[in-house]
Amino acid sequence: MVGLNLVAIMINYYFKYNLGKESDIPIAFMCLFVIAFVCMPFWVFMTKKLAKKTVLAAGTGLLALVTLVLFFLENPNIGLIFGLFVVAGIGLSTLYLCPWAMIPDTVEYSQWKTGLRREGILYGFFNFAFKFSSAFAGFTVGLGLELFRYAPNIKQQAITLFGIKLLMSVIPCIFIAAGIIIILFYPIDEAMHKKMVEDIQAGRRCGG
Repeated sequence: MVGLNLVAIMINYYFKYNLGKESDIPIAFMCLFVIAFVCMPFWVFMTKKLAKKTVLAAGTGLLALVTLVLFFLENPNIGLIFGLFVVAGIGLSTLYLCPWAMIPDTVEYSQWKTGLRREGILYGFFNFAFKFSSAFAGFTVGLGLELFRYAPNIKQQAITLFGIKLLMSVIPCIFIAAGIIIILFYPIDEAMHKKMVEDIQAGRRCGG
């Protein structure tokens, strides 16, 4: 989520200063977020075929790949940029779908382990994490722009343009890649979830 929020914030700067296409910013957001919404049924179908963590890792991996490609493009065609944003939107869809689908599994895992259902705590922590990711991304952008000598509404220095590009591409990619590594250790798969539900319904706890 930090990586996604970085991209969402930096789109404005990247299009205005690096591409000189400020008027195309709404199209960029449409390519990302409308496509993400349209692709949700496909990813819902995939979660029935694959583990949720696998779908999430695949989708966010696609998003990370696009951000990395953006870094290596020099004077790119705007059509190519929009095409990449469409691909990123396809992957982004999993970030809005899979985590919310995984929270009920963690609630059941908690009940299976401890005998207690903690929906409030788990959903509350999840919402806090989402909001924290947004705040942390904003802090990172502010710090990064200051470091790269950004000044608003003027022609930017080469170092500033490089910094904007970095904050739009490599830095989000690092956060997304870190998230993928962490989520691959998520232990609940289809077989484990089935056992948890069976044990809970039978009044058994983990190891019981």
